[in-house]
Amino acid sequence: MRIGEERLYLAERLDAAQPPSPIDGLEKIHGRSLTVFPQLGRPGFADEVLRFLMSVNVQPAVTEPAEDVFAALAMVLVSDSVSIVPESVARLAWPGICFSPIAHPAAVSAISCVFLRDGRPPVVDAFLASLAESDSSSV
Repeated sequence: MRIGEERLYLAERLDAAQPPSPIDGLEKIHGRSLTVFPQLGRPGFADEVLRFLMSVNVQPAVTEPAEDVFAALAMVLVSDSVSIVPESVARLAWPGICFSPIAHPAAVSAISCVFLRDGRPPVVDAFLASLAESDSSSV
């Protein structure tokens, strides 16, 4: 179930990052290594990112898979690689990493909730009910 969306950000090593400039994060990807995650569970976020880059005609020099977001950001820290992460990751304090919003209007990722149809715990039902309430109050 899709419950929302969040902006995408470019993650790059601080000492490799340029001083703040109007250059969009997409332009910084051309010709650089891009670390995508997760490596397993495809299709997933990595495929969303690659599909988005293809749609805006941006091609990294090479694409490296990482097991998860932590491994991806570790790769960014020890190399000239960049990664694209959702806003929820960019809001956390990651020493040595700079996060820049990607300005393109299609640079968003879905926030989804996966749950069992049968035998789900009451907390899941309460969460789904709160989503239904927030949808009706935002109209």
